[in-house]
Amino acid sequence: MWLSTTLVLASLHLVLGFSCVCSPSECEPVAEDDCPPGAGTVWDPCGCCRVCARTENEPCGGPYGFYGTCGSGLQCVVSDVRSEGVEGTCRKVPGVNLHCSHPESISGCNVISGRCVCSTARVCFGDSSPFTFTNLIECDINLDLMKEHARQRDLQVGLNCSGT
Repeated sequence: MWLSTTLVLASLHLVLGFSCVCSPSECEPVAEDDCPPGAGTVWDPCGCCRVCARTENEPCGGPYGFYGTCGSGLQCVVSDVRSEGVEGTCRKVPGVNLHCSHPESISGCNVISGRCVCSTARVCFGDSSPFTFTNLIECDINLDLMKEHARQRDLQVGLNCSGT
């Protein structure tokens, strides 16, 4: 019994853990000119190779950063708390590069890097809100739901791989 429990726990650790074998010689050279305009380059999730950053409205984050990192002036915002993934979408940092002369201030929260970040931003009339949630309570409730979905997914992956 002890041996089978140890094997299951070791399997879960291997499945749930993320490790990289970094071979910089195998990285394709990427210059900023190879990337979409304004994207620039960032390190891959392993921190081994340079890759093009994600641009506005592209997926980002996800398990172990699989979907990539947003470029300059963008942040990875998680908004679909019903999905089982933790990927987000690259969005402009609120209040930057306004196109109107009389912006209004709004407050709200986004899930960024696994936590609720609330702030006030200036937006132009008619623009959509840069915030997914209206307040910290709403954000915290949804973040807890996202974390529970991630735990359930990780548990299912571990059970499926251990043969039980």
